[in-house]
Amino acid sequence: MSPLFLILMFDLVTFVPAAVLALGLSFAPWVRSRVRVPAASPGLLRSRPDALASLTLGVAALLAALVAFAPFVEGMLPGWLTLNSDPFDFRWHDFSRELIVGSLALIVVALILALFRSTPRAAVPPSGPRGLRTYAPGRGLATLAAALAALLLLTVFAGSISSADEDGRHTLFVIETGGQFSAASGRFYGWAYGVPAAIAAVALVAATAFALHANATRTFLEPKSVEWESQARRALATRVLWFSIGILVFVLGSCALRMGGAAGAQLTAPDYSWGTSMAAFEPVLTWGGRLLRGIGLTLLLLVGFTHRTGRGRR
Repeated sequence: MSPLFLILMFDLVTFVPAAVLALGLSFAPWVRSRVRVPAASPGLLRSRPDALASLTLGVAALLAALVAFAPFVEGMLPGWLTLNSDPFDFRWHDFSRELIVGSLALIVVALILALFRSTPRAAVPPSGPRGLRTYAPGRGLATLAAALAALLLLTVFAGSISSADEDGRHTLFVIETGGQFSAASGRFYGWAYGVPAAIAAVALVAATAFALHANATRTFLEPKSVEWESQARRALATRVLWFSIGILVFVLGSCALRMGGAAGAQLTAPDYSWGTSMAAFEPVLTWGGRLLRGIGLTLLLLVGFTHRTGRGRR
């Protein structure tokens, strides 16, 4: 087995640079100051769930990265471990796994923040209404909306050019020749995969809004803790956004990469050769998909690598 085959098979072109970049950025002061929950006094730390919510996000980010890597090794695992499932069969969740994991993790984080409410030690005068935009950076919210819109638009476009297989599921991309020859690529990102992914993406954004709102509307513990709690909430909101954006961008890249593979398909016959209607976009979809997957994975690993337990300091 050649090294080039292993690199392409396991998509090391994406995973290795993303892991190295995330590991390096996790030590950068600019990154650490934005996503690491600051330490606090021991008494205050025990009264706030920020460390637990941050740890949950970090574990979920690493789990999402493992879920993204799973399809590359699934075919090499024993049958009892994969429940004898064929990785080449139709599975509606092929482009939704990471989105579902992310949604569940954000719901858990939101419940931790919403249910872990301590009675204030002293009344804190209200400084104004707080909502999901209070501590979340505006650029992060705009990036999240843009990633969702891009995934939905790509889903509609891919679904509109997909074709149904023998079971009626839109999982094929047919090369039209205008004659008696025809061919189709399997497991194309059509409606059968796109609709579940679109629903899961909307659910992820809704869970993100839920987590950001729960993070912002918590009561402050006491007047002297407002500054620390505000910093902790900004860091946690940034982690939530990086986590959600990472998953959306990674899935967007996976969809584009699958479309790029289909766009480069060719049908040959004696003295003739046909390409697809998207052949000109094959390099953009393929390498753009790899770049997006790398960016998404880097964000996920950053969230996983930059967790801080918030050890108390006197």
